Amino acid sequence: MREPKRGAETNSTVEDETLRMRESLRTWIRRSGKSYQEVAQALGIKPGVLTVTLQGGRPLRVSETLAIIFAVGGSPRRFFQELYGDRPDAISAEVPS
Repeated sequence: MREPKRGAETNSTVEDETLRMRESLRTWIRRSGKSYQEVAQALGIKPGVLTVTLQGGRPLRVSETLAIIFAVGGSPRRFFQELYGDRPDAISAEVPS
Protein backbone atom coordinates (compact mmCIF):
# COMPACT_ATOMS: atom_id res chain seq x y z
CA MET A 1 0.00 0.00 0.00
CA ARG A 2 1.35 3.38 -0.97
CA GLU A 3 1.84 6.07 1.59
CA PRO A 4 -0.10 9.28 0.97
CA LYS A 5 1.94 12.12 -0.42
CA ARG A 6 3.37 14.40 2.20
CA GLY A 7 0.88 17.13 2.94
CA ALA A 8 -2.12 15.14 1.69
CA GLU A 9 -3.56 14.97 5.21
CA THR A 10 -3.02 18.69 5.66
CA ASN A 11 -4.75 19.44 2.35
CA SER A 12 -7.71 17.31 3.37
CA THR A 13 -7.93 19.08 6.72
CA VAL A 14 -7.79 22.50 5.08
CA GLU A 15 -10.51 21.50 2.62
CA ASP A 16 -12.68 20.14 5.45
CA GLU A 17 -12.27 23.32 7.49
CA THR A 18 -12.96 25.52 4.48
CA LEU A 19 -16.16 23.58 3.84
CA ARG A 20 -17.20 24.02 7.49
CA MET A 21 -16.49 27.73 7.26
CA ARG A 22 -18.55 28.12 4.07
CA GLU A 23 -21.46 26.25 5.68
CA SER A 24 -21.23 28.41 8.78
CA LEU A 25 -21.20 31.60 6.71
CA ARG A 26 -24.33 30.46 4.85
CA THR A 27 -25.97 29.75 8.22
CA TRP A 28 -25.03 33.18 9.53
CA ILE A 29 -26.49 34.85 6.43
CA ARG A 30 -29.76 32.93 6.88
CA ARG A 31 -29.91 33.78 10.58
CA SER A 32 -29.32 37.46 9.85
CA GLY A 33 -32.46 37.58 7.70
CA LYS A 34 -30.49 39.28 4.93
CA SER A 35 -30.60 38.07 1.36
CA TYR A 36 -27.48 37.13 -0.58
CA GLN A 37 -28.19 40.22 -2.68
CA GLU A 38 -28.08 42.47 0.40
CA VAL A 39 -24.88 40.88 1.67
CA ALA A 40 -23.26 41.03 -1.77
CA GLN A 41 -24.21 44.69 -2.07
CA ALA A 42 -22.61 45.41 1.31
CA LEU A 43 -19.45 43.68 0.05
CA GLY A 44 -19.51 45.53 -3.26
CA ILE A 45 -19.77 42.34 -5.33
CA LYS A 46 -22.42 40.69 -7.49
CA PRO A 47 -24.74 38.22 -5.74
CA GLY A 48 -23.58 35.48 -8.12
CA VAL A 49 -19.99 35.91 -6.94
CA LEU A 50 -21.10 35.47 -3.34
CA THR A 51 -23.10 32.38 -4.23
CA VAL A 52 -20.23 30.81 -6.17
CA THR A 53 -17.81 31.58 -3.34
CA LEU A 54 -20.04 30.04 -0.68
CA GLN A 55 -20.65 26.98 -2.85
CA GLY A 56 -16.92 26.37 -3.26
CA GLY A 57 -16.59 27.53 -6.86
CA ARG A 58 -13.84 29.98 -6.01
CA PRO A 59 -11.43 30.43 -3.12
CA LEU A 60 -12.73 31.90 0.12
CA ARG A 61 -10.40 34.61 1.32
CA VAL A 62 -9.99 35.62 4.94
CA SER A 63 -10.88 39.21 4.05
CA GLU A 64 -14.12 38.01 2.43
CA THR A 65 -14.95 35.84 5.43
CA LEU A 66 -14.56 38.82 7.75
CA ALA A 67 -16.51 41.11 5.41
CA ILE A 68 -19.42 38.65 5.32
CA ILE A 69 -19.41 38.37 9.09
CA PHE A 70 -19.53 42.15 9.44
CA ALA A 71 -22.15 42.51 6.69
CA VAL A 72 -24.57 40.32 8.65
CA GLY A 73 -23.91 42.21 11.88
CA GLY A 74 -21.71 39.57 13.47
CA SER A 75 -18.36 39.59 15.18
CA PRO A 76 -15.38 37.51 14.09
CA ARG A 77 -14.81 36.38 17.66
CA ARG A 78 -18.32 34.98 17.96
CA PHE A 79 -18.16 33.41 14.49
CA PHE A 80 -14.93 31.55 15.20
CA GLN A 81 -16.00 30.59 18.72
CA GLU A 82 -19.16 29.08 17.27
CA LEU A 83 -17.16 27.34 14.57
CA TYR A 84 -14.37 26.00 16.80
CA GLY A 85 -15.53 26.47 20.38
CA ASP A 86 -12.86 26.98 22.96
CA ARG A 87 -10.52 24.42 21.42
CA PRO A 88 -7.08 26.04 21.28
CA ASP A 89 -5.91 23.17 19.06
CA ALA A 90 -8.57 23.98 16.47
CA ILE A 91 -6.65 26.97 15.22
CA SER A 92 -3.15 25.66 15.69
CA ALA A 93 -1.30 24.31 12.73
CA GLU A 94 1.97 22.56 12.24
CA VAL A 95 4.21 24.87 10.30
CA PRO A 96 6.87 23.09 8.25
CA SER A 97 10.42 24.15 9.03
